[in-house]
Parts: sequence; C-alpha cells; structure tokens
Amino acid sequence: MSSYLVVSALGENQKGLVNELSSLASSSGCNIVDSRMTLLGNEFAVIMLLKGEWNALAKMEHHLPAVASRLGLTTMIQRTTSASIEEDRLPYQVQVIARDNPGIIKDIARFFNDHDIDIVDLQSDSYPAPQTGAPMVILNLLVNIHSSTKIAVIKEEFMSFCEQLNLEMTMEPLLHQT
Repeated sequence: MSSYLVVSALGENQKGLVNELSSLASSSGCNIVDSRMTLLGNEFAVIMLLKGEWNALAKMEHHLPAVASRLGLTTMIQRTTSASIEEDRLPYQVQVIARDNPGIIKDIARFFNDHDIDIVDLQSDSYPAPQTGAPMVILNLLVNIHSSTKIAVIKEEFMSFCEQLNLEMTMEPLLHQT
C-alpha cells in the first residue's frame, strides 16, 4: 500500500538542485505526485509530495539528510496521507492584482476565513508596473467554497471588498485541475 511523504528544502540557489532532488526521489523508489519549486531571492525553495511504498519512503528519509548536507539545504520531512476529497466544496480560482502594500495577503486570507472558504493554494509574485515602475503584486489562489454558499453573493461581497482596497480581482470556477 502506498504512503505519502512531504519533503521541503531551502538553500542557496545552485545549478542542478532540481536534478539532485528528483533523482534522489526516483532512486529511492518514490514518485513525485505534486511539487512547487521556485527561487525566492537567491534561495531555492522546494516542497514535494512523494508517493511510494513504506520502504521507498524510508529510503528517502534515510538518504535525504546526507544529500541535503552536501548541497547546503535545510530540509524538513513529514509523513502524510492522501488528501481527503470534500465533495460538498466547489473549487474556484481567484486572481488579485494590486499595488504591493503590506497586509494585502493577510486581508484576503481574513476575508476567505471569515466566509468559511478554504484557501487550498496561494501563489504571489511581486513585479514593477510596466510603465511607472510602481511595486505591484499578483496573487493566484485556489479556494474551496461550500456548495451551499450562494456563489453570486460571495462574488459580489469579494468584489466590494476588493474595490474598497483598490484591488483588481477575478473569481471563476476551476474548470480543470492542471
């Protein structure tokens, strides 16, 4: 029976990190079923969900510290189970674009929390506005909304919330998972 392992790693960016970590997972007998890998400043950050038999995960847990030490990575590992599917939830994708000001993510997270909407995934990126150079932020969220929630009402409330904070937003049903 397959089990799951979450592996996170952080360290100075260097050539070959993705190759090293994916090769270790593969040689351990694990399959990478989900991952996020990115540069944050000059730091490489990765979080992976691995699937495998118990002995494959144990092999990964055993070999990762030596590989991490050699690569100068700080790692954390955690056994987990497969995600439970909440059939009473509807997945929506949300995008917010705004001038980058402290607290935007906190305010958006509070809105969804106050409306009992689960944030499943959140990605943010800062960039300078093309013509003015003003600091901008783009947030992409995946949220799960209770099926009993009136979608039109929540969209209207979120739009009003964003207008008060001068945020551009879109909220659309997730048509397929990539």
